[in-house]
Amino acid sequence: MPAGMTRPLFKALGALLLAMLASLWAVPAAATQMLLPHACLLVTEHPLSYDDAREATGWNCNPTAEDTAFDHVWLRVEGDRIAPGEDLLLRTDSLGFGQLTTVTELADGRQRMLGYGGEGLGQYWTLGTRIAVPLLYAGERADRVWVRIDKPLDRNTATLASIVTVADDDVQKLYGMAAFALFVGMLLVVVIYSLSLSITLRSGFALWHGLLVSLFLGYTVCASSLVFMVLPDLTLWQRSAGSYLLLALSMSLVTPFFLTFLEPFALPRWARRTMIGASLLIAAGGIGFVLLAHQLPFLARPLYHASFIPALLSFAIFCPLAWYRGSKTIGMVALAWSMPVLVGIDRTARGLNLYVLPTEWDFAFYASMAWQAVVMAAAITWRIGQIRSERDLARAQEQALGELALTDGLTGVPNRRAFDTREWREGDYLAIIDADHFKRINDRLGHQAGDEVLRAIGGHLARVVAEPGPFLAAFRLGGEEFAVLVKAQSSDEAALAVNRLRHELGATVQSAVAVMAEPLSLSGGLARIGADGVVAAYRAADRALYKAKNSGRDLLCYETGEAQGSAMIFPRRQAAA
Repeated sequence: MPAGMTRPLFKALGALLLAMLASLWAVPAAATQMLLPHACLLVTEHPLSYDDAREATGWNCNPTAEDTAFDHVWLRVEGDRIAPGEDLLLRTDSLGFGQLTTVTELADGRQRMLGYGGEGLGQYWTLGTRIAVPLLYAGERADRVWVRIDKPLDRNTATLASIVTVADDDVQKLYGMAAFALFVGMLLVVVIYSLSLSITLRSGFALWHGLLVSLFLGYTVCASSLVFMVLPDLTLWQRSAGSYLLLALSMSLVTPFFLTFLEPFALPRWARRTMIGASLLIAAGGIGFVLLAHQLPFLARPLYHASFIPALLSFAIFCPLAWYRGSKTIGMVALAWSMPVLVGIDRTARGLNLYVLPTEWDFAFYASMAWQAVVMAAAITWRIGQIRSERDLARAQEQALGELALTDGLTGVPNRRAFDTREWREGDYLAIIDADHFKRINDRLGHQAGDEVLRAIGGHLARVVAEPGPFLAAFRLGGEEFAVLVKAQSSDEAALAVNRLRHELGATVQSAVAVMAEPLSLSGGLARIGADGVVAAYRAADRALYKAKNSGRDLLCYETGEAQGSAMIFPRRQAAA
């Protein structure tokens, strides 16, 4: 894609990124009240009814997050801990559960019990990976609130349960939808850009990046609950399984992207194999979560997040290694992915249940991946330009080497290999010119003088070929023998042109080689290139040259095409005494 088109694209992506970050930053903090610090907890291996829970004696009124990791959980909150006056919602993490039940004991003696299964909760989705269900209406006062969670996939459903007003939740949801819409739009642009580059330029790493961002786009739609806008009947389990699997598959493509984006020498083979193994482990973790979450609900999520640890360690180790090995592209990789890796470490630690943070912390992951998408899109453009430059340089070097292989090193004109590989045209003329008594020059004046003679001949031939005229090409066939390709209407016209060239070459050598005491004469043979090709013409020109040599040298012999067969052109006229 031309630079003039990419600049507006990256300006638009940068604007979308800033708008998304501003939307996330502007999300107002809701006056949430976490249940667990103010609640009493009852956990059992088997489900308890509301009446059984009221009569139970095993309540823990100082619970911790670790205490909630059971298949059946009751939370009890006293009414004086809940501020009345506005419509209130029970908001919690929607990773997935079998049943959510709320029982509200009102101050006027009424009792309201509401139950929610894993299906049909799409209408209650709110910002991020949460749902918010009705709890109290304006003007109502509660003596006590009970919350029952059956078969949760993770303890976050209980530990992150909170009470929030409808107004605060609506405002947060509005800002969050705007931020996620901008994020989805930005990812979609990056996907289209990367995949179009992969198609038009056949770029492997652009393809991997496009697929990676495509899967992450699917993860974002699922994890942000935007999927419920399209598929309102989707269950929480399906939403959660889809988001976890899509994230795992997306991150497993980081390795093939890296390995095709980095230079081949950037990482040794063992490092590449380690990265491939780490990516396969992530994919296996995503598939394992889908298969094991129902059977091992409190183990599947930690195992899933543990599968990311080798990849995180690989990034921390192999980036410095690639830099040490001289990689120029690793800087762009580190710039783009350092933030997602740091945020990924936090998400992994929370996934291993080392600590609990509000779900708003997940917004940092989206922001970091938005940064990665924009930076890597720019890096892909830069890398493709770099590869093009390297390819053009390699082609130029290959062309230079090819020209060098077809050029005579001493004279600078094309050599015998160039002569043999040239495509010849019927109707042109081939002349072979040979310096007379060249061995005598080497013997009397030395090989250095002989080389100067050959260089002078080659230089003059290169000049006349470069100028407009009858001479199309010149070659050094070996030793003191040269070939000249001539364009002419007849053999006589070609012979006159070659004869003038012989005289010019002798004068050039006389002027260029100071040690030459006598003028250099050259003999030549000329033949037309006919239907039999250049081989037959070369043999005919060589025979004509041989005839010129045997006839006293300093002659040009050529075929006339008439009955007499050939003619001689003698040397230039001698100056008058």
